[in-house]
Amino acid sequence: MTPDSLQDETNTLLEDLQAMLATVPGAPERDQLLALLPDARQFDVSDGLATAVSDTVSEFPHTIEHNLDFLMLPDTVCWFEWSERARRTDVDVLMHDVEHPERIGVMVTYGGEDSDAVIGTVAWRFSDGRVDHAPAFFSWDEAQLEDLSQRARFSYSKVPAESWARMMSLIYTHVPKGYVDQMEVLEDLRKNGPDIDTMTGAARREASAEALFMLGVLLMLQTGRVQAEGQGDRETLKMMEPKPWRFLPSKKGFFRKKRRGGVHLNWFHA
Repeated sequence: MTPDSLQDETNTLLEDLQAMLATVPGAPERDQLLALLPDARQFDVSDGLATAVSDTVSEFPHTIEHNLDFLMLPDTVCWFEWSERARRTDVDVLMHDVEHPERIGVMVTYGGEDSDAVIGTVAWRFSDGRVDHAPAFFSWDEAQLEDLSQRARFSYSKVPAESWARMMSLIYTHVPKGYVDQMEVLEDLRKNGPDIDTMTGAARREASAEALFMLGVLLMLQTGRVQAEGQGDRETLKMMEPKPWRFLPSKKGFFRKKRRGGVHLNWFHA
């Protein structure tokens, strides 16, 4: 059985998340999320694309930072999901007794008409079928990221840790009141469980954990290196082989190239 046929026979994470939200009562914000998801344009990030973006985030994050002015959502509401095994090599390793999901999904949407704000949230599924989502939202402002990209190209270092920190400083997180109320109930029920500050802190980390990866995915869509396959509301995003290089690029990761009609974004990795 091929991976593509296997994918057709199993539920997407989006389908499982919608089923969970529809059957398990919770905060009003979950109802709002459930109302948004059916309108989302669905993208399955192929293993090759997930690996390419993950490598870029890890090795050349400054090339993401330098090109944030190319960011654009492909639709008003979008859902991206991918295999966590393709993105990282340690999915079978328990870190601090926490298991890794087998699949991750992110919803992103614009905050409103004529708004530069992009709002999103994260969900995941474990190998045994359990599904959950971050009880928080992340957001970024496209105008702020565009300003950062300009300053980074001309003034800032290319040290990975510094690039990560600068980009993450513009990723905001919010734990809505409905989720906080749920956490307070859990705090009352669990005598030895985490307190509310610990739970809200964890929620913020969960919500923002995929932000840099999503920035990379969205930038890759602007390079011409990604082909969308499929019809209807669900498409698979696959990496394409580049056209023969006249000269191999001197830079790895994302890079800008002036062409007739303006500046274009490309991506290269040896």
